[in-house]
Amino acid sequence: MNPKFLTFLLFAVNWFLSHGQADALVADIKIGDLFKNDKREIPIDFVGEDSTYYYILYAGGRFGNGDKSLRKFNKNLVPVGDEIALEVSSDLGKAVKKQALWVP
Repeated sequence: MNPKFLTFLLFAVNWFLSHGQADALVADIKIGDLFKNDKREIPIDFVGEDSTYYYILYAGGRFGNGDKSLRKFNKNLVPVGDEIALEVSSDLGKAVKKQALWVP
């Protein structure tokens, strides 16, 4: 074999072995208790967070097209307190749609 090719192959293999593992991400996964809903709901949006809690928007139904509610979770993603049911007035929805049609 060609000595230049063998030298290249030696350096290439050494580079891949030394740099491939150094750039790999290390993840520490901790599995907590199973979280179950009393009713069929899915999380549809992450609303925000403060220094102690996360706020997540949930929607009822299999595909998330039911009633909306806001839930508060601590930093370990354990539910804290009761959910806050959100209601959207159908009149408000119509007014917003009408207003959006007239925006230039």
